[in-house]
Amino acid sequence: MRPLVNLRAKSKDANLNKCHLIMKKLRDEKPEMFGSSVFDYNNVHQNLSQFISSKRSQLMKKLKVYIVVADVSKAFDCVSHDMVLKMIDDAFKCDEYTVRKCSKVICNRSKNSLYRFDSNASIGNGNSIYDLSIQLSSGGGIFVDQIGQKYYLQQVGIAQGSKLSPNLCSLYYGHLENSVLSKFLHDSKLNAGEAFSEPEYLLMRFIDDFIFISFSLEHAQKFLNRMRRGFVFYNCYMNDSKYGFNFCAGNSEPSSNRLYRGDDGVSFMPWSGLLINCETLEIQADYTRYLDITIISTITVKMHSSTKYMHSLIVRRMQDVELYYNVRPVLKLRRKETIWLGLTAYIRVLQQKQSRYKDMLTLLTAELGRYCHLGHECDTLRYAVDDSHSSMFWKFKF
Repeated sequence: MRPLVNLRAKSKDANLNKCHLIMKKLRDEKPEMFGSSVFDYNNVHQNLSQFISSKRSQLMKKLKVYIVVADVSKAFDCVSHDMVLKMIDDAFKCDEYTVRKCSKVICNRSKNSLYRFDSNASIGNGNSIYDLSIQLSSGGGIFVDQIGQKYYLQQVGIAQGSKLSPNLCSLYYGHLENSVLSKFLHDSKLNAGEAFSEPEYLLMRFIDDFIFISFSLEHAQKFLNRMRRGFVFYNCYMNDSKYGFNFCAGNSEPSSNRLYRGDDGVSFMPWSGLLINCETLEIQADYTRYLDITIISTITVKMHSSTKYMHSLIVRRMQDVELYYNVRPVLKLRRKETIWLGLTAYIRVLQQKQSRYKDMLTLLTAELGRYCHLGHECDTLRYAVDDSHSSMFWKFKF
């Protein structure tokens, strides 16, 4: 049985909000306690960008990149309650917190007021965080509320589905990293005689999904072997069917069951909904899970006009990256080139059902004719629309 939060009962998230905000404050103030945790794709981009910037010389020389992906087996179910509660007790040195609710009023051009509410946790008078965490997590993170007419107490593991569960799980495996993995990686570098001026590897973890990137084959092999042994003290073992690596590990072949290779020969490593380019470390969304099913039953088509201002969205996104992540992106894509790419993509997809979209295809083709010179002038655009570089999309069942 895999315990989940009972969705029929009244949502516990309202009760867990305060504790969740305090956990977020801990993440902001003491990120080292969560080890290599990343909590969204923005964190992934930031960490990869910093690593690539520091290792640009190796990438320019086209040195081999070695990647290991590992997934914890039954990650939520194997968490020890006693250890988690001790970690919480050690993490929160302040006994009392105050949660303040702030409102921001934004007036748009039409003079309509838009309200956005943000809650922040700060030190002050309030309930004991340790007692509060036990009380609230027991309502949505530890108990299986009800099965039939009986109530059951979950002895091991935490239930998935509550706001606290991902943070508690990240804290638990962050403690494992800090106590065991960090020392192991440090000793591995020491035995290899490498300098410690800067890390030669990148380790990230999205809750229970690990990814290790290094330019050293020996380092990657040692990491893979260590993960295979598991961590007895934490009741943590990897899922043997979900390992991924792009090199020969001992007598085994590269994990072709996890490694995705496009028609252009470029290899990608799937990890947490992303595809990591095994040569350049560029990332893109992972759509490989849609290869064997009809795409129309899985993706909701957004019927809005965002495609008309897609270039503006790209510019805005790049400004956010520079502002929040201290990265200076360079945009060489012109507005008319964005339009050309959009029209080409629409035509390419709608051609799968030519009889149904005959009139639409005629209009799109006529509009594309206004920009036809771009496809002949720009090698980058021709590369972008080459089917071999996006072969995954043309294997979908439309």
